[in-house]
Amino acid sequence: MATHPVHFDLSPPPLHTARLVCSLASGKTLFLAPGFAEAQPGGGCQLHGRPPQAALLRVRDLTVQLATDTGAAIPVVEAVSFDIAVGEAVGILGESGCGKTTTALALLRLLPPGGKIVRGSIEFAGRELVTSGERELEKIRGAEISLIFQEPGIALHPMRRVGDQVGEVIHAHRGWNWKRCREEAATALAQVFSGEISRISEAYPHQLSGGQRQRVLIAQALACRPALVIADEPTASLDATTQAEILALIKDLKQRLGVALLLISHNPAILAGLADRILVMYSGRVVEEGPLERVYRAPLHPYTKGLLASMPRGASESPAAGKAKLPAISGSPPDPARLPPGCPFEPRCPDRLAICTTRAPEEVQPEAARRVWCFKYGG
Repeated sequence: MATHPVHFDLSPPPLHTARLVCSLASGKTLFLAPGFAEAQPGGGCQLHGRPPQAALLRVRDLTVQLATDTGAAIPVVEAVSFDIAVGEAVGILGESGCGKTTTALALLRLLPPGGKIVRGSIEFAGRELVTSGERELEKIRGAEISLIFQEPGIALHPMRRVGDQVGEVIHAHRGWNWKRCREEAATALAQVFSGEISRISEAYPHQLSGGQRQRVLIAQALACRPALVIADEPTASLDATTQAEILALIKDLKQRLGVALLLISHNPAILAGLADRILVMYSGRVVEEGPLERVYRAPLHPYTKGLLASMPRGASESPAAGKAKLPAISGSPPDPARLPPGCPFEPRCPDRLAICTTRAPEEVQPEAARRVWCFKYGG
């Protein structure tokens, strides 16, 4: 069998500034990072720059239903639309059960049994994922779009060394021999650990702390240099000190690698130092969107106001913070199978209007770069 030299150059900046094409000398592409030009004659790598704010992910009218045991179809995500630019961090905020995780899983077509995308478009780097075949999706998952799960104790295989689990992702997408995959796995682990890489790599999950296991999941997600990383409650199972360390790590990696992030959390404080822009979800719908700083300083939707008002305030902000009772949003989220006829938040809303019981509000843009779904603003 004839062999051809393979040329790699992994030194250029990551995918937020350029895309890297690696090819065989025969002209056949070995691997093509998301959406880029053809392999160069004679082999080698070519970088293709892209505008710093080019859209990487475009989601339009995404609607997901889950089938119940009786066969009924329950809407769990309804008409969700948003973009993520190259290198941008977008947060999804909302209570448990509002559709945050289902939205994220739908992007990768990893919905649970009974889950189905019934309408909408998911365009990633110019490719439509809703209609993509399973083989093409397998090439994207883990290589171009990665997912950091919220529970490393479940996500990691208990009987395999963590270095091998990171290397397995590289082997699946790059097809390199195991020696090289382990070397690359060690490099990935070195991005999230300050030392003891050999010990960490040889350890089993139960031999590591919760924070160390979470770092392994982050290394696994970054091993193939994806353009987009989805982090689903990445600190939910960690203590406050370790949580702060992981959040600082994610922020540092975003700045160093320029990877785009989709961050999911029920806690506004988690997103505060990470996200550039935020989507607030309630009952499967986006109710507000805008730059994080502006949304946090001047929320528009009553639900967003309630969420932010429930955040604990530090003693430096208010001397009486430790004594004051935190306000809470009254009531409970509606059952997706029995949504109210109008706005889903109407039964809990302190600012309800008569029209709120008749129909769901439509999108309104009260100011530049902000969207809200509320009749207070004309929806």
